[in-house]
Amino acid sequence: MNNVSRLIRSEDLPPQLYEHDNKCLRFAPSLTSGYRNVLAARGILEAAIAAVHESEIGGAAAHEAERHFMTAYSGSCARIKLAMLDPQELLQEASNVFIRAFAGGRVGLLDIPCGGGAATAALLCTIAELRAQRILPALPLEVQLVGGDISIDARQYAREIFDAIDPHLRANGIAVSADFQPWDVCDAHSTSAIVHRWMGHAHNCREHFVLTANCSGFLKDGGHFKEAHDQLNEIFRYAILQRSTIAWIEPQTKGAMGSHWPQLLQRFLPTFAKWFAAPSAPLCAESSFIHPLQDGRIYAVRVSLIKLETKQP
Repeated sequence: MNNVSRLIRSEDLPPQLYEHDNKCLRFAPSLTSGYRNVLAARGILEAAIAAVHESEIGGAAAHEAERHFMTAYSGSCARIKLAMLDPQELLQEASNVFIRAFAGGRVGLLDIPCGGGAATAALLCTIAELRAQRILPALPLEVQLVGGDISIDARQYAREIFDAIDPHLRANGIAVSADFQPWDVCDAHSTSAIVHRWMGHAHNCREHFVLTANCSGFLKDGGHFKEAHDQLNEIFRYAILQRSTIAWIEPQTKGAMGSHWPQLLQRFLPTFAKWFAAPSAPLCAESSFIHPLQDGRIYAVRVSLIKLETKQP
């Protein structure tokens, strides 16, 4: 446990999101139904129920996007839920950072790489459920979302997920204006295009937030960190100009812990030390989650993350 004063204490987490007796995260009902509905509409629900839960890296090809959506989507959602709810209280201020950012008002959110929308859908459905259970007040929240991904098929899954969860979000005071765009972290032009799109889409916001999740497999295991360096620099510079909060979330894989985080924390982030109070190591936690499709089957989820907030002038 840490000594941070929590905005939402672990003992106050509702059973719709966390089973205290067996210490398991649950998916918000709106996210479960939205995910099932998209799978059913595409005719792949039964295949997804029968599939082995995996943590594979997504890709640009249609079959890669479909496979990832069926087998790894739940794990991607569970990592953001663990970061937000932090039931064992191991992640210092991480939970508070999410709760404060999405408490209300107009928020400009950049989700890269967005894949099938797992991270942002899980984030907003969790906020909506906390509001529905009267853990959080239902202040009007307007999210100006720009999501970027190299896969056109993954972006279409994201659009379908947000169409499916939109009624529940709106019922709890959350309006999302979502814009999903092509983005290649190794391409300078597409990176300039997406940050320009974000600045145009997310104007007059009280808060700007950059969410980067499940990227270490491509950057480290795919050997692309050097190629992506200049594009990441550009994104961070825009984030600084907007006094953004950045949350970077990864699994606790060997590659993430042994190579990705050291490269990011020791070689990349020191460039921005003037603006961000950068940590020396990622925060880590683990839990279990109940699979949203597979009749209560329980899987482990492990998260590693850094959070960056711009220093006060």
